[in-house]
Amino acid sequence: MRTFTQYLQYLLTTLLACAVLSAQAQTRPAAATGAENRIALVIGNSNYKDAPLANPVNDATAIAKTLQGLGFKVILRTNVSQSQMRQAVREFGDELHAGRGVGLFYFAGHGMQINNRNFLIPVGTDIRREYEVEDQSLDAGSVLSMMQSARARVNIVILDACRNNPFARSFRNSTVGLAPMQAPAGTLLAYATAPGEVASDGAGDNGLYTQHLLNNMRLPGLKIEDVFKNVRASVRQESGGKQTPWENTSLEGEFYFNVNITVNIQTAPATTAAPGVSRADIESAVSAALAKREQGESARRQVQQLEIERAVQAALKKREEEAATAQSARQGQDAQAARAAIERLKQELEELQAASSAQTTPPAAPSASAKPAPPEQVALAAPSTRPAPAFALGQPVAKPDIAAGAQWRFQVTDLYSRSKQDVVVEVQSVTENRIYTQGTQGASIQVWDRHWNLLRDGNIEYSSPYPALQFPLTVGKKWSNEIKYEHMGGNWRQQNTANIVGWEKVTVPAGIFDVLKIEIRGHWQHDHVRYATSGTLTDVMYYAPQTGNFIKREIDRTSYGHPNAPSQALRERWELTGVPSR
Repeated sequence: MRTFTQYLQYLLTTLLACAVLSAQAQTRPAAATGAENRIALVIGNSNYKDAPLANPVNDATAIAKTLQGLGFKVILRTNVSQSQMRQAVREFGDELHAGRGVGLFYFAGHGMQINNRNFLIPVGTDIRREYEVEDQSLDAGSVLSMMQSARARVNIVILDACRNNPFARSFRNSTVGLAPMQAPAGTLLAYATAPGEVASDGAGDNGLYTQHLLNNMRLPGLKIEDVFKNVRASVRQESGGKQTPWENTSLEGEFYFNVNITVNIQTAPATTAAPGVSRADIESAVSAALAKREQGESARRQVQQLEIERAVQAALKKREEEAATAQSARQGQDAQAARAAIERLKQELEELQAASSAQTTPPAAPSASAKPAPPEQVALAAPSTRPAPAFALGQPVAKPDIAAGAQWRFQVTDLYSRSKQDVVVEVQSVTENRIYTQGTQGASIQVWDRHWNLLRDGNIEYSSPYPALQFPLTVGKKWSNEIKYEHMGGNWRQQNTANIVGWEKVTVPAGIFDVLKIEIRGHWQHDHVRYATSGTLTDVMYYAPQTGNFIKREIDRTSYGHPNAPSQALRERWELTGVPSR
């Protein structure tokens, strides 16, 4: 009996060891199987004199402990002054230059942006004026530059520093939250909330953002992009949409916080093997176990394929039902519009008959209630290529309801060179009063208000919204505004007047749409230290309520001035090529 028990123990140990090694070889990424150096600098500041915070020290301590468990060499600093922060960055830089591999910088505490630069605030500061911020704080851009110079394979910067800025109200150029930064190659920048917004300090032991970051970093086999996607979804849901984490990444390889599959196996010593058990017996048993495992994997793959096919069929059926519902809605709207038009014609005919029957007196003018509706209030029948409108044609158009993930595909034509390019504008995130978009051509982040008025384009921040739509949109509505901003080393000033001309039917590659034609005309002037230029602007937009955006746009900007000044002339046509995903 002893011999049989020893044989079973030896065989079971061998099979488990083979299975674990096979699983690790299949799931562990190649970039992480080697001995890659992982260096992290973690800073948490809570004890601010003017606006203390509850959780940054707790956050930093928990992050440091988790990173140590994930193989990072961690430099932890809490409640540190400016000189101590700079010394920690220098120590972090020396370690990173020597080891390369992976570098991670985490900061929790107060942060602010001044002129699109992000500053991390130490404890013990005495900041009373805007110009003192740079002298008494740590520039986040300098940390990023140091990490880039170390040439690590992966650089990660996590800023949970978007809490409410206690100094913003007294600073002329300070803006709520942090400014977006460009991520150099091999870098991921993570913010606790979208640029220009404020993050929650949390009601528990950790801030809302760091709480979910800790939970997801520990999950084995999860790519870094998926870690932050999970964090964003959890934070957005728990905050009721008030806080949306945001990332900017240019990673070129894969990175996993947790790549190890830990299995406790106490291998039995070779001396405990049962007498008379040959190597061939063990190999035969292992081969049989592996064959059985492969059969199980094959069955699992078949089940997965069947589930995928069922999901596809269900999605197709749902799409057909939605299309049928949309067609029915269009037919109902068209029938309603036709009935209204017939009623108006009948009323006009009755008035004409009444007028013609009065032979001794001139025909009476129709009453105000019987006056025919203006042409723009008559809903024309929609062609089958147009999506069902969610508006009443001729009525005031309310501001659109935009959600994260919405996309519009455009073809942009340069009317000077006749060159064309395709641009996809995608909504990165939406807050209570901001919309953040980015184009697929490597464009900067653009920030809009909820009325589609442009507030910031990359590093250019407008003094008032441009092009300044004003919802609700009605035919004949007019408005004007003036914008100012710094551009190419000079000051740009532009005065605009806008007019909603009326309803039109416009054809673009994406289909036929009922649109409001909006004309914006302006005069601009650019004052530079070495030259001055000026010119005119005509911006004609065709806004389609069905899409929540313009479907066609024609921009013509002239340029006059010094012959050595760069030309500001521009002629472009934008046309929607794909019905937007909503």
